[in-house]
Amino acid sequence: MEKILSYIEDTYAPAALFVYGSYADGSNGPDSDFDALALTADGPARRDVSLVDGVRLDLFVHPAADFQGDFPMAEFLRLLDGKLVWDRDGSGKALLEKLAPIGTACPPGRRRRTAPRRPGAARCCCGPAVGTRRGCSAGTGC
Repeated sequence: MEKILSYIEDTYAPAALFVYGSYADGSNGPDSDFDALALTADGPARRDVSLVDGVRLDLFVHPAADFQGDFPMAEFLRLLDGKLVWDRDGSGKALLEKLAPIGTACPPGRRRRTAPRRPGAARCCCGPAVGTRRGCSAGTGC
């Protein structure tokens, strides 16, 4: 995992890094990918699926500004079950604080955004949305 973390640091210099999925909970195997979210000071949102040290990355890179104001919170609930590897400027902790109220309504193991049932409809971890991304069936606003 150290080579992967070094690659992320050298390539993106993130202010905060979350690892979630099998590498976060210790259940990773030889075919596991490395799920992570990096928060940067600026730049475009992007995805990195590079192969690093024989492990496929599934890294989402976002500027921290993407999480100021409204954003689709249900898409990021899995971070609550992950690990904040480093947080150099407090942006990681701030994101977790925004997600926490919704996370309490959605139990661990259900914190994955599921596919919408119809085009344009959102669906959150707690069930079908009731209108928009803000209208979660659990009443949490996700």
